[in-house]
Amino acid sequence: MVSLAEDERYTFSSLMSLLIECENKLQKYYLTASAATSDSQLATVLADFAKSISRSVASMQRARVETVVEMTLEPISNLKIADQISSINRGIEIGKAGYVQALTPLEGAVSQLYLQVSPKLASMSAETGELLLKLAREGNERVNALELLKH
Repeated sequence: MVSLAEDERYTFSSLMSLLIECENKLQKYYLTASAATSDSQLATVLADFAKSISRSVASMQRARVETVVEMTLEPISNLKIADQISSINRGIEIGKAGYVQALTPLEGAVSQLYLQVSPKLASMSAETGELLLKLAREGNERVNALELLKH
């Protein structure tokens, strides 16, 4: 896999926008998976996960808006996350044939992305760094719940 850029550079705002876009796609995926299953219990769980992600998106949008303007223009480099974002996007597109099976690796990938990005953003906004750590934990909790549903 070829990286989109050797030295990827983001601003706080552009990085948060990228992460919010990722969460929005994941939320839509959960809603689609919920509608696609004939298991009513699973459909309810997946719809609840989508609602949880909606709240996460709102928190991320709030963090993006409330961060001091000067900080949003400071460049963030050496993240090398373009491949991860591309992989998540491909997983969402490819996984539509087996929604639930694809959710576990997708959630894991998003959680890993947040763990990687969190320290960089924490230096600009401690609250945002903590938010991403919280979202990574919530993603891991959804992974665990999905694993239990598979059995």
